[in-house]
Amino acid sequence: MHLSSSYLQYFMSGLKKLQTKCLILSFCLVSGLLPTSNSYAEIAWETTYGPVGATIESFLSQSQYIYLGTSSGLYRSYNKGQSFSAVYPSNSEVITALLDVGEDIILRGSSRGIARSIDGGESWEQTQNPFQGKIHVLFKDSRGFAYAGGKGVVVSKDNGKTWKLINKGLPDFLGATLIDIHMFTEDSQGNIYAGSGASSREARGLYKLPNGSDSWGLVNNFNTKITGLTYLEGTLYVVHAGITLAKSEDNGETWTEINTLYISKLNGLKASINNELLAITSYGFLKSRNQGKDWVKINSIVSGFGEDVNGDIYVSRNELLYKTVDRGNSWELIGTNLYLSKINYLYTSKASLFAFNAFGFSELKNDSNDWQGYSKFIGGVSHYTDFLEQNNVIYTGIVTRSPFIYKSLDGGSTWGATGEMIPPLNEKSSVPHTLILKGNDLFVSTRNGVFLSSDNGRTWGDNPILIDGTGDIVTNSAGAIFVVSTLDTRVKVTRDNGKNWREEYLGSKVNDLTVGSNKKTVYASVKGNLLDSASYDGIYKTSDNGGTWEFIGNGLPSADYKFIFSSKKGLLFTFASHINFNKLFVSSNGGKNWQEAVNGLPTNIKINYIAEDENGENIYLATEGAGVFKWPVQLDTKPVSNETRKGSLNIIFLSIYFYFLFNFRFVTKL
Repeated sequence: MHLSSSYLQYFMSGLKKLQTKCLILSFCLVSGLLPTSNSYAEIAWETTYGPVGATIESFLSQSQYIYLGTSSGLYRSYNKGQSFSAVYPSNSEVITALLDVGEDIILRGSSRGIARSIDGGESWEQTQNPFQGKIHVLFKDSRGFAYAGGKGVVVSKDNGKTWKLINKGLPDFLGATLIDIHMFTEDSQGNIYAGSGASSREARGLYKLPNGSDSWGLVNNFNTKITGLTYLEGTLYVVHAGITLAKSEDNGETWTEINTLYISKLNGLKASINNELLAITSYGFLKSRNQGKDWVKINSIVSGFGEDVNGDIYVSRNELLYKTVDRGNSWELIGTNLYLSKINYLYTSKASLFAFNAFGFSELKNDSNDWQGYSKFIGGVSHYTDFLEQNNVIYTGIVTRSPFIYKSLDGGSTWGATGEMIPPLNEKSSVPHTLILKGNDLFVSTRNGVFLSSDNGRTWGDNPILIDGTGDIVTNSAGAIFVVSTLDTRVKVTRDNGKNWREEYLGSKVNDLTVGSNKKTVYASVKGNLLDSASYDGIYKTSDNGGTWEFIGNGLPSADYKFIFSSKKGLLFTFASHINFNKLFVSSNGGKNWQEAVNGLPTNIKINYIAEDENGENIYLATEGAGVFKWPVQLDTKPVSNETRKGSLNIIFLSIYFYFLFNFRFVTKL
């Protein structure tokens, strides 16, 4: 059969196209075998051990360092309490007692017994605990012997290496010690006194270990618990029943009650270096310079106190630490990184992670494991609302009676106001909430509405571009601006910088907005009706600038979804708060499926904020009372086996071979 030249050309062209498609298909088959999933390895959150949120339980002062035993471990300060760093962080061990036994040796007591450090707390060796239970107190006598009190008494004569039980004379029942020692003191003759706070009436009272003896004797049971014990200038002082202060000038033979106006529910008593009595009462923190006859209130209610080698007094109020250098006439708030456990906001710069709350902020540098705390930031202000970084300039809004936007050109070292106050002037209701920047246009949402500055915050229009109480404000790559209305709980959208607005109702209150990793999609977290299981609470998204919204909360429980966060690597996180639970959820496929992401977090912990570092390699959680947690992001990349890889290459080579072979033979025949 004779074929025309034009037909052959047409036939060859079609055949080559088919061969090319087959070749492309073979490459696609191979590439399809390669990992392209955006899924993640199992999320396991890690604590950053800070900023420390800890109740202060014990205090120790040395010439160089100050140590605090807390409910989150042991912390040390080298600058007289201005800042602390963790030397023994722990989420499970409460440090109830600390003791310096000399030669730079420190002892710590807790529910795990007694531990010993010979290097300033850097490393620890657990010593044998002769009795079971919590160590309440550690004490050193004038001979250098160390005593530990709890469900009995032990003594060490070798700086805490070995311990010997000395319970003889203390009440017991069938060999089990009933005593519960919470305090020790020593008189001028070397006699040791121990106060018991046992629940058993038979085991309460004050006990005495005479100098050189190994047997205790009851001094006075006072028919109640001992809550305070100290010795000063030949007089023994005891607090019993929490309300009565008694003194003895003959080593416990006779007692006189000291009736004062202020001492009610007296919870602690100590003799100071300056021969003063210091007392914690329900009235406040008191001192007396005349053996308890008269008292002066030097601070409000405190939970603990200590004294350094210089006689400066430190008092704690749960997580707060105060210091006085003038015997209580004035006080300074110190140790600010000790109480930043309730984190409201996180900000990541190129070099550091910053954690903020109402007291101030704390910093964790990228090359450090220790949080550094500061009480204030810009101009003495401690509360910040949002941070925005663009072109190496950082902007922030601060909470003051005169609302300003501040900026920093040097990574946060120095700050200055961008210009005018946000109108209306001097109204706290104009405090900045959220900031966005489009070119030179700086937008800020406040309770008075959204305000616009066309010169990076130097000047502001007299009137808001949106007259509405507003929450979050975001913008996407198309230039659309989305705002959460706090008045009618709707989302307001503008495409022309606020000249015209369109509102969208998502069925309930919108809590938070965020822009997806593609810079175009906007997500909204919604608070549903907790009494209606069919309510559309959860997460919504829009990919057409708010024209339509898609519900992507399938599988999420009915709850109040506080925030939505989109990571640089395409993961979505949302936090659900409910009467019965608090849970973090994650999605790796744009919200089609969700699963819990609570591994490593404290049970039922509330999460206030989520952030990530510059490259999206670490994600951080700000928690309500447990500090900051992080997850080093690990995407799940499934490796291709060698057999599969070899087979894929064979397909490519065979496709290329037949392509050229067929073309060569066909042309030759022609």
